[in-house]
Amino acid sequence: MKSIIVIALSLLFAAFGAVSTSNSQDVFYGGFEGTWEGTVRAKQIDLKSFDTTGTPTDVNCRIAVSGTNVHVFVFNKTKNEWAEVKANAFRIVSHKTSAIVYSIDSAADVMDKTGSGGWVETWNFTITHKDKDTLYVDWVRGVNNYLSPPDKDGARFFFAGFGEMTRVK
Repeated sequence: MKSIIVIALSLLFAAFGAVSTSNSQDVFYGGFEGTWEGTVRAKQIDLKSFDTTGTPTDVNCRIAVSGTNVHVFVFNKTKNEWAEVKANAFRIVSHKTSAIVYSIDSAADVMDKTGSGGWVETWNFTITHKDKDTLYVDWVRGVNNYLSPPDKDGARFFFAGFGEMTRVK
């Protein structure tokens, strides 16, 4: 009887160990820590027809994540360098294999006393892992120049796009 209990406990511990080992694999692809680069193909949204307008624009993006710090860059082809967008304004919220990298900011003065007031701008990257080193990326940028009439060209606009990014660091 004693040997049956020992065998049963051995099998239980062996099974538990096998389950623990199989559950310890990284099913969430390592998270989002690191530097990711890729191209997002974007188009402007026509706010009257709710359709995209014009020729798609390829936006080369870099998202660098270190803990809760996030920095977003776009590649300036003219200067041949990465330029940070909205320094220290981006945040990240993640859950398993998906995350949202976002920023919302505005002019410092509401009533346009400096000539640059009266706007609010949001950037949102919805990202999810394709695999450990590749992300699918959906990007939306919205700008509201709220001191201008809504029908004025450029008063309110959106860009939306989709692409992939790969881990480079």
